[in-house]
Amino acid sequence: MPTVPKGLPDPGHWRGLHIKAPTHKSMADTLRLCREYLPDLGINVLIVEVNYRFRFQSHPELSEGDLTFDDARQLVSVCRQHGIRVIPQFQTLGHQSWGTHKNALLARYPHLDESAHERHRKIQSRSWCPLHPETNPIVFRLMDELIDAFQTPILHVGLDEVKEIGRCVRCRDHAPADLFARAVGDMHAHLTSRGVRMMMWADGLLDAAAMMGRSTEATASGTHAAIDRIPRDILLCPWHYLPARSYPSIAYLLEQGFLIWPSSWRSLPAAQALLDATRAARTPKALGMLFTCWTCGKGAPGLLKALRGLPPKGSFDQDSRQVLAVLRSLARQVGPASSDGSRPGLSVATPAEESQTQED
Repeated sequence: MPTVPKGLPDPGHWRGLHIKAPTHKSMADTLRLCREYLPDLGINVLIVEVNYRFRFQSHPELSEGDLTFDDARQLVSVCRQHGIRVIPQFQTLGHQSWGTHKNALLARYPHLDESAHERHRKIQSRSWCPLHPETNPIVFRLMDELIDAFQTPILHVGLDEVKEIGRCVRCRDHAPADLFARAVGDMHAHLTSRGVRMMMWADGLLDAAAMMGRSTEATASGTHAAIDRIPRDILLCPWHYLPARSYPSIAYLLEQGFLIWPSSWRSLPAAQALLDATRAARTPKALGMLFTCWTCGKGAPGLLKALRGLPPKGSFDQDSRQVLAVLRSLARQVGPASSDGSRPGLSVATPAEESQTQED
């Protein structure tokens, strides 16, 4: 069973915030958020969901945004100065569309769409084909650019809510769990070759019927059986956004030997209950809490507006206010401050560093 790698912060000290990647224009607001507000809220890890919002050099046709290499480096530098480690996220396999809008990969290369042949079925969230020989070479080049730009020892690969799987001509004869395990294994092998740790959402490894009795926060797609076939050094983020009397995923994933980073959203009662359940586990394998900010569509500018106390004008503004309330109430509860009052930063050992440590 793996243990907490050397170089990680003390158990329970990961206090993270998930936001959408900024645009080049909103970088000033993002830097201000990281300099002036996040340290006082206790945040020491920032997950930046980039996806295709980056000026990719290897595949410029897949750039949906204008975040630059220099923007990423500046964000990393400012955050490090204030005790925050930035981890980029690139959404993989699922969530390649939302309604009628296809993300760049499937819009540019529709033959990689797992459900391309189903022209008349309404599909909310599409997936790419994990077995198509063109998929991984393209995706891995995009990942490599983000790894280099953000100078990161960890890449969050998403992998949540994968519902379109096992549908295309290449995949239809394979079980969903086999396809999911293949996708996870391929990405893990590539990231490990770069000396980078893999992080992912955990719902695809949780059986909805057994875990929560509902299809949200877990999966009803049959991918959960892949858990027996994926590497144990992957960092898992079980997300639970609804209040519950218990969160069986916490004990289950810990028993399976994973390090976990439970993740909440805008409901303060649900976030408090999840934090309490994580603390009750009393284990160094529970790293802390990740506070997500999904419908803060304006990212850092939306949070800054909430921090300034401006009245909400729509659902995005209201979401920002709710997420801010959760942060103010709970972030400081995640791990005690050190004896000198400082906040622990994030220092994560790469697989290569862990290997060297074990050899020593």
